[in-house]
Amino acid sequence: MTEILFESPFWLGIVLAPVLFVLWGLWFRTRTPRAVRALLVGLVIAPLLLVCQWLVVTDREKLQLTATRLSNAVGRHDIDAIIELIEPDAQFDGRFSRQDFRHHLVMLLDKYSVENPTIGGFVIEIAGDRATVRCSSMCHVELSGWAGNVPSSWELKFQLFEDGWLITDLRPLKIAGRDYRSFFEIP
Repeated sequence: MTEILFESPFWLGIVLAPVLFVLWGLWFRTRTPRAVRALLVGLVIAPLLLVCQWLVVTDREKLQLTATRLSNAVGRHDIDAIIELIEPDAQFDGRFSRQDFRHHLVMLLDKYSVENPTIGGFVIEIAGDRATVRCSSMCHVELSGWAGNVPSSWELKFQLFEDGWLITDLRPLKIAGRDYRSFFEIP
């Protein structure tokens, strides 16, 4: 229910439209003071719900925004913006530090020209102050005279801190049809 109320204007509109239509129909047929009040209440509540949806940012939306910021930073090759989204004590694969991640990331972005990444297909699981986000991505990649669009899917682990959600681990699940178990397996 919170997804409809706070995260999806489309579904909220799908729910509100029939309700308002019924209220309008009641008013149109009866023209009673009671029907007028019901229609007016509906006409006041509907925009208030849409404003409420715009003002409230859920954890799911924050996680999607962080993943999108990560994708955009990769497209800009902005290493500092990427590292800013990662928790300082993060342990990738349980053994690699944030500095190891940074070193491998710099090597990859020097080797591959990644442009125009898009991200979507979010599957988000939140358990207290931890979350797992799985998503798919598409980007244009150039490497040694070869260029093309490359699909991939990713899993990001998050933890909630005072400053918000930070990435504690990330790994590719699949890149260009090849399965991966670790970010450090990307050649």
